[in-house]
Amino acid sequence: MEMAIHACHAAGKPVGICGQGPADDAALLRWLVYHKVSSVSVVPDAFLSTRTRVIEAEAEAEAATSARNPFLPQAAFLPMMSTKYPFIK
Repeated sequence: MEMAIHACHAAGKPVGICGQGPADDAALLRWLVYHKVSSVSVVPDAFLSTRTRVIEAEAEAEAATSARNPFLPQAAFLPMMSTKYPFIK
């Protein structure tokens, strides 16, 4: 998934994710925000909570990248993903 996201960014294409996963899994949502996914579609009843978590994740990602520590974003996001999503590295 990460390779596809980066390929789309390199080609100047937006990246959107459709499905309930980001609404149900805060770690996945943070990972998607960190990788600058353009949009996430969710069911209407999950919209407000997902939007709130996106805003929080954007703030976390900004704080992590502004710390000028190249290992901090990965340490903050990827280990939370590794057990549930071993294919994300």
